[in-house]
Amino acid sequence: MSKKLKSLGNLELEVLKVVWQMQPCTVSKVAEIMAERRDYARTTVLTVIQRLEAKKFVKRRKYKGIYHYSTTKKRGNVLRGLTKQFVDTVLDGSPLPFVTYLAESKGLTKQQVETLQVIASELDQESGEEE
Repeated sequence: MSKKLKSLGNLELEVLKVVWQMQPCTVSKVAEIMAERRDYARTTVLTVIQRLEAKKFVKRRKYKGIYHYSTTKKRGNVLRGLTKQFVDTVLDGSPLPFVTYLAESKGLTKQQVETLQVIASELDQESGEEE
């Protein structure tokens, strides 16, 4: 992402994930799903969606008198940006503690480990080309 990503709170990210899954969707549909997870009121979900709209993460379109919301950014781009923010702000720009955490994590699937190995191999090849 070339532009700096606006920050997202935990609830904003949770609502955004629902919109990614269900889009286009109404506030009522998102509120229904959020209520299954935790006891969020419809008004709370509406407020969060309005904040996401103000931050340009979602857009709305009126269809038969009801607003339907869709995301404006791809999930991968947002998650990459949030990861970069985390590394830059919490880890002082060094991804090493994060990579160490992944290496020591017991919860990774075989597929995830294989993907990490491919990424590590590609990084190794890139660093070899620069020498």
